[in-house]
Amino acid sequence: MQHFGLKDHFLLAMPHLEDANFAGSLSYLCDHDENGTMGVIVNRPLELTLESLFEQLELGGEESPHRNAPVYYGGPVHKDRGFILHRGASTAGWEAGQLEQEILDNAWLTVEGRSDILFEVPPEQRLLAAAGILGVDLNLMTREAGHS
Repeated sequence: MQHFGLKDHFLLAMPHLEDANFAGSLSYLCDHDENGTMGVIVNRPLELTLESLFEQLELGGEESPHRNAPVYYGGPVHKDRGFILHRGASTAGWEAGQLEQEILDNAWLTVEGRSDILFEVPPEQRLLAAAGILGVDLNLMTREAGHS
């Protein structure tokens, strides 16, 4: 299986992707190597803030300047874990070769990730903003793929 090296890239769900966990999703790939892929969905905020989450977990955090930041649904894998995506350092996951096969099956588009889209663009606009990097309109995409 060919290894694409997609760390720090966005993964855009193609419009025909029907899996409810990923339909309409924009994921950020934190890691991608021969052992598998780790990414989080970055365009699905929950009706939950960090302050509410910390309160439920009895972690404190009342003084945090980010206490009103939204918590996002990061994906269907490892629901018992939480990850903080922030500028600087960077780990849901795919098994080795799984993501590459899904890309070859025309389920995803990829483009280099940009921090302005992650941290400055409203969540509901992130998928289209990432597609804009490629100059494509996802609404005009077909489910058929050509491979030469």
